[in-house]
Amino acid sequence: MRLPNIPSNQVRGEQRPLFDKLSTGIRENLQGFTTQKPDGSLIGLFNALQHFPAYGTPVWDFFLALAGNSVLPKAAREVVILATAAHIVNVEAPLEVSSEIRRFLNASH
Repeated sequence: MRLPNIPSNQVRGEQRPLFDKLSTGIRENLQGFTTQKPDGSLIGLFNALQHFPAYGTPVWDFFLALAGNSVLPKAAREVVILATAAHIVNVEAPLEVSSEIRRFLNASH
């Protein structure tokens, strides 16, 4: 089951503070990745976090703590994340992963 996307103008109640935190954090920490649709709705993990603010808020705060206190350069940290994700999901197309890594590294300079 997929959770429906929530356009930014339909974010309500306890979702609003988390949406604002996610939007700001994404803008500051995740440039170069598609994280929103044209209507402002968040996609992927961010959409799921927004649907369940009681869980999404502490998860996002944890992410920000990790991102803000890293000893690795940002580009190196992102490569490690991509490589770890590739290992975890047992990627069978390593060229796609290396292509994504190259794309990120080129965008980060």
